[in-house]
Amino acid sequence: MGLAEVDAQKGNAKLSLDEYAKAVGLQPGDAEAKLGPARTLIEVNQTERALVKLEPAVQRDSTNPSAPYRLGTLYPKAVRTEDAREIELYEKYKDLKDELRNLYKGLEVQPEEISVDEPDQR
Repeated sequence: MGLAEVDAQKGNAKLSLDEYAKAVGLQPGDAEAKLGPARTLIEVNQTERALVKLEPAVQRDSTNPSAPYRLGTLYPKAVRTEDAREIELYEKYKDLKDELRNLYKGLEVQPEEISVDEPDQR
């Protein structure tokens, strides 16, 4: 993959994509090998082709934060505003979940212990 990255940095997208294709052939499970071509295609403004590479990569490995981020930046360019909105909402709710988790830790209460029917005890 090193050669592919060097070729991409030099602006030789075709050669870079060829090198990434070889890397994917040698290591089909490697997430970086699959994200590399997408990055190269993004750099040469081939949004639709980059999306074709990124979408399956995100589905296979949702733990890599750069792939969903890149998808979120590409969707508006590809006039996929509904998909961009979906990613935006996902990030918003993920942040809210983290905030709630911290709030519960601060209260030293588990969510199942809280009932909306309990009177306010002040």
